[in-house]
Amino acid sequence: MRSLLVIAAAAAALGSLNLSASAQCTTGGAGGPVPAVGTGGGAVAGQLPPTPFVSTLNVTSLPAGATSVTEVKLNGFAHTWASDITVVLTDPAGVSVVLLEEPGGEPAYQCNFNGDYSIVDAQNPAAIYPACPVDADIPAGAYEQYFGTWPAAGFAGVQKLLMSQIPPQIGTWTLSIYDWVAADAGALTSWDLCFGTPSTNSTQAACNGGTTLSTLFTGPNGGNINGQIFFNLTVTNPAGINVSQLEINSTYSNNPFELEVFTKPGLFALNDNTDPNLWTSQGVGVGYTNTVDLPTVVEIPDFNLAPGQYCVSLLMRGTNFRYTNGTTPLPGNQVYTNADITIAGVGAQNFAWTTPLFSPRVFNGSLRYNCGPAVPPIVTYCTGGTTTNGCVASLASSDQPSATNATSPVFTATNVEGAKQGLMFYGLNNTGFTPIAWASGSTSFLCVKSPTQRFPNQTATGTANQCNGTMTQNFVAWETANPTAIGQPFASGQKMFIQAWFRDPAAPKTTNLSNAIELTFIP
Repeated sequence: MRSLLVIAAAAAALGSLNLSASAQCTTGGAGGPVPAVGTGGGAVAGQLPPTPFVSTLNVTSLPAGATSVTEVKLNGFAHTWASDITVVLTDPAGVSVVLLEEPGGEPAYQCNFNGDYSIVDAQNPAAIYPACPVDADIPAGAYEQYFGTWPAAGFAGVQKLLMSQIPPQIGTWTLSIYDWVAADAGALTSWDLCFGTPSTNSTQAACNGGTTLSTLFTGPNGGNINGQIFFNLTVTNPAGINVSQLEINSTYSNNPFELEVFTKPGLFALNDNTDPNLWTSQGVGVGYTNTVDLPTVVEIPDFNLAPGQYCVSLLMRGTNFRYTNGTTPLPGNQVYTNADITIAGVGAQNFAWTTPLFSPRVFNGSLRYNCGPAVPPIVTYCTGGTTTNGCVASLASSDQPSATNATSPVFTATNVEGAKQGLMFYGLNNTGFTPIAWASGSTSFLCVKSPTQRFPNQTATGTANQCNGTMTQNFVAWETANPTAIGQPFASGQKMFIQAWFRDPAAPKTTNLSNAIELTFIP
């Protein structure tokens, strides 16, 4: 499931991003000004801009079983006009890879970087860069690797490889950040590099035709502001699809808008366009329009469609749809298909749910999707307590658990007091529960409602009195060995709430707790 997040919701939702079961990060890459000298610009054809920010990081160990780079963290990254930035990672063997290429595109994309950001593999559940008004800050969080308009693999010696294709290596890695336009500047505080096994949605089927189907972006026709457009959608992938984003075309540039998505079973029929009661709203996306005939990416609430025929209605508020007049006989310019879905143009109208319907009209845009049902996000909640050595333990899971053991989640607590005893525990129902202070004077909270089930005792890795302790718990191995534990047998849709506990002798109650996570069993 992709989850492009727009300004209002990004920071909260990105907290649930889960990366890798065995991720290990090498921290402390040096920061500095971006670009290193001046304010960027000055590139010539076939060359990268001069004076990039360049920093090296020496990796001395790798996690067991790691297969690739999983994440690059940009800590304290600030820069005006995000669409002027290119980020490149070079491995110890000298292979350079695009991590981020001018996100959003010119000229409508005028956001700033200002916070802590992570770049993750484009096949992992994450966000892509939201449209935003001039001088707005991109919410801190994790975002997909983005190739943008990078000309071709090998341009200026830089490859277009997914992070999951970058092998882990011990040695010196280099991060370079280029600024293409004069008058912009920024800085990076530090950067980290993480290795592990890329997270996957194991319940999702392979998409046979890619994950995007586009029609046209040529216009030249268009409707009124607040108008509506209809197209037929046939889902042929046997696992169905999970629709995650749309791309649209509008006559007006840099306009704020809302876009509501409606669906109905069956192909378009006479008078469907005048009866809103036939339709189901799938939610609203918001954004700012790009330049005419360039795609505007719109995040919408993800929704699933089983194999079959549907009609889709898009209702715009605040700007208009640009579309193309259809040609006959079919398919003409109206039918677009791949091995997963088919889009066929229907019509457009200037006012919601009222005639006249102008037909045939071809939706200018793209449908972005994954195949199979969506996997619900892993939710992080509560806040870990601060220990006597200043540690704040963080609990995460590598995946959602599965009622049929189709996944193999590993729970990992990091930033634990080193070399201290601890354990993890879970509950099954947090309905109506308010976190409880762990003890008088403690900064920890009990965030899981009883009854609870303990996982086995363990001793955290790391060094006493330092914040480098880690605890891990393989869920499937434990589940198999404990068939009578509470909740067994687990069912699809069932919730699990987990927290980590560990010794901290000088703290109130001589112990502390991590944050908590909410998991949902998938089939």
